Amino acid sequence: MNNVKTNSVRNYLNSISERIFLIGCILTSFGILLVTVGGRWDITNHLLSRPDTFFSPPHALMYLGVTISLAGTMISFLSWRKLQNFKIG
Repeated sequence: MNNVKTNSVRNYLNSISERIFLIGCILTSFGILLVTVGGRWDITNHLLSRPDTFFSPPHALMYLGVTISLAGTMISFLSWRKLQNFKIG
């Protein structure tokens, strides 16, 4: 009986870690999309010879994309490590 409870708790925690891993992957992909869109927008601004600053809107979009990608990567990595612990334990 105790072994059954342990297995059900382990399965529940494993499913949560899988969902968190998926959320991290989605965040990483969304961040990459933002960097791509911001980069394209920035290139267009440079081709139009508009002077820009460090905090121009295209740059801000790229910074946001990098931040979201880094957060998604960290979330995915940490949940992946948890998944490995569940498989070993």
